[in-house]
Amino acid sequence: MNDLDVALLKRAEAAVGMLTANIPRTDHAAKAFVDAALSIARASNPEVALGALQRSPSELLTKAAAHSSLDEVWQGSDMRGLALAYIQSVSEPDLLSAIARYARVIPRAANHVLIATGAVGNVIAEGFPKLIKRLDLTLGGDLPFAKSVAAVVVTQELLSATGDAGRRLFETELAKAVVRAANGAVIETLVDSNTTPVAAGADPLASLRAGLMAAGPSSGFVVTAPAGQVAWLATSDSNRGGMSIRGGTFVPGVEIVALDNATTMTVIPADRLAIWDGGMELRPAGHASVDMSDSPTATGSKVSLWQVNAVGLLVERLWRIEGDTTGIVIVGGS
Repeated sequence: MNDLDVALLKRAEAAVGMLTANIPRTDHAAKAFVDAALSIARASNPEVALGALQRSPSELLTKAAAHSSLDEVWQGSDMRGLALAYIQSVSEPDLLSAIARYARVIPRAANHVLIATGAVGNVIAEGFPKLIKRLDLTLGGDLPFAKSVAAVVVTQELLSATGDAGRRLFETELAKAVVRAANGAVIETLVDSNTTPVAAGADPLASLRAGLMAAGPSSGFVVTAPAGQVAWLATSDSNRGGMSIRGGTFVPGVEIVALDNATTMTVIPADRLAIWDGGMELRPAGHASVDMSDSPTATGSKVSLWQVNAVGLLVERLWRIEGDTTGIVIVGGS
């Protein structure tokens, strides 16, 4: 390499450095989002939360919070970018993100969408100018709006705790609220009494294969299953994608997500769907009391947050899903 080549290489490196200097690293952005969650949880109302974000030592947060209200902060592209980085950093598989890998992703600014399918181009003789002889379109309506809401209730002692242990505990509960509530809501949206049932196999791998065959052709499948079945698949020799016991890529084209409350396996041909992700919002919960229970199916009891010296953080995710759901099957359902 001569001197001219070296000089050109250094100029190229400098140019790349300038272009990427203002792009926040994913881990830094995810950390900033957790900082925002902590600040909002400590706040008594949205105005106090906004002020805390604007006074944050994090440059990413102060830039994202340069608005006149907390609603505008969450509508801004900076905070949406931090939320996306956080979701990508969470080890818990996110069903919305898994579907978006193969589905048609609708732009955020699009409020009304028509989905067209079934276009046919006939073979024509040479010299014929009309390329499309028949065009049969099936148009869908406006995408249904959905919102999943979860609450994180923590004590004031935990919020004021310093050190890695307290932060990790808060992050764990935040991750569960962000991902698991949306995962369950998405399944409730896609699966109903008309969903096709398929007989389960002798083991989770046989059930997975039966579901994939029944669902029909697709360039990408998203599968939800009970946590035990996902762990079985993760530890099998067929796990070529390196997924964890909570899910991930099983083989190229098959994403698996564990659902703790699931009793059956659901196979979703994701490329037949369209998805609109409206992002995520965090708000201080102004509720005086909340219903708490030991399990999702147990009877809850009303607990006063003030009496137990606790605060609540509301986690809201907005999304829309539409498309051909006839290929979705339930393995083991009846």
